[in-house]
Amino acid sequence: MFTKKAPPWRCKACRHPVQLDTYYCKKCGALVSVELAPDAREIDTSLKTKLRRIWYARAVAKITWALIIVVAVASASYFFNTIRIARIDNHSSAIFKMKVDAPSAPLSCNGTVCQATVEIINKTKSAQVLQGVPYFKLDNGKLYGPINLAKSAGRLYFADKYCNQKFDLSFAASESQKFLGICTENLPRTGFIKGIQIRDGQGKVVLSADLQVAVPQKY
Repeated sequence: MFTKKAPPWRCKACRHPVQLDTYYCKKCGALVSVELAPDAREIDTSLKTKLRRIWYARAVAKITWALIIVVAVASASYFFNTIRIARIDNHSSAIFKMKVDAPSAPLSCNGTVCQATVEIINKTKSAQVLQGVPYFKLDNGKLYGPINLAKSAGRLYFADKYCNQKFDLSFAASESQKFLGICTENLPRTGFIKGIQIRDGQGKVVLSADLQVAVPQKY
């Protein structure tokens, strides 16, 4: 609930501004007490005072809007930086590039099972093959691999088609393959997902995409 601001006062004798609780005018010494000499003061309706009050009000409004703009810019910068991180080539592979779909919120979860989709692009002018197992990497360095299809297929629609246990993909020159599903389960309730990795049989990273998103709340 807002309260109306008290009007400005001035001394009638010399027109010097006075506060509501002022006893004597500082400029001319006249008694201007509200209780003892209420007629010795009057509401200041001068243009100068009006402009000053407008300026102060606008200054507060400007500060408020400045804070709002700062917060909005910071939020927008974080949002677009999150997207940029997930979409640019991190040069983890000289042959392939991987991009995460919906990088600001890449995972959809059902219970303990979460899924993301990626696009993989052959950067070369010749046919290539990509093989490996997909993992999610968290900020603590821990890796979360594919789900157990036998147990999770009933909990996630089309899990057998959209949850790749491993990749064995053939690419034509400069070909892009989209909507490749990667699933994992039992992610912690807190933390950040730092990226998606594809690792070969020796555990070496053959391709990755960076991320900077919080683990989504599961239901």
